[in-house]
Amino acid sequence: MTSATGEQPPRWSGQSRLYRMARRFFGPAQLSRHDLATPVTDVERDRERRLQSTLERVERPDGSSYVVRREVTNDADTGPTGSTCP
Repeated sequence: MTSATGEQPPRWSGQSRLYRMARRFFGPAQLSRHDLATPVTDVERDRERRLQSTLERVERPDGSSYVVRREVTNDADTGPTGSTCP
């Protein structure tokens, strides 16, 4: 489909054949929140707590980020410490 000026519409504008064909196979985008349909279990909560306490996201100077193991030190007075996740 071309516009009145003869230009092709953007690929994913909703007007192109490619978009309409892809939507036929994949369906519309998921717009509802997943956590409302599937409640979070205790096992998932425990896993999330363990990951948050052992992993840390580090940001490079160029803005990209990656995940590393958190450095943990055990002091008798303060308990386990480490830097917080951003």
